[in-house]
Amino acid sequence: MLHVEQGVALAASSTIVVAALARDILSKVELFRLNVEASPNPNPNPNPNPNPNPSPDPNPNPNPNPNQALVPFWKTTEVVVFENDSVDGTREALAAWAAAAAGYTVRVVECEESPGCRLKHGIWYHSKQGQNQLAVYRNRLLEDVLAHTSDPKAHLLVMDVDLGVSISPLGVLHTLGILPNAAVAASGRSPKPTSVGSLVRLSWLGLG
Repeated sequence: MLHVEQGVALAASSTIVVAALARDILSKVELFRLNVEASPNPNPNPNPNPNPNPSPDPNPNPNPNPNQALVPFWKTTEVVVFENDSVDGTREALAAWAAAAAGYTVRVVECEESPGCRLKHGIWYHSKQGQNQLAVYRNRLLEDVLAHTSDPKAHLLVMDVDLGVSISPLGVLHTLGILPNAAVAASGRSPKPTSVGSLVRLSWLGLG
């Protein structure tokens, strides 16, 4: 508990930059957002004449608790995303999030050589450039963070948003309390449903 309290105290006077790569993750954008901010409105369409016996909400808001998001704990929160070549509306969804963000900022990296980052680089992991391609994207993301982030001593958290998993802010703060100036990586494996023991990657993040 002491380490969490130390992390909370550090975060209250610090900046966190949440950085990610994105391509064709439209279905994961809202989950990513819920990791960052407390839900601004758990019931966005209230009924002025509620049914006394309402049916269960088929799409309940998964994050009505501000303690399950990063923004409430940090003095400043910045989200930076490098997106390219999406065809499912990911970039537009990120832009809408950036316009609506309150109390923190969301920045979608732009590409000088191609408006909207329409780079035509093929599909991740399946193009001829393979992993080298992802390394270029990560470097462009980091360059943007270094060039535009307001606090030169900010903590950087890198997420694999395509996995669509939630993170524990208190877990992040616990790590911060123990290793406030160190690079930390977390990775997990989980049994794949309906498979015979196959494992899938669960999460990855970096803090430092």
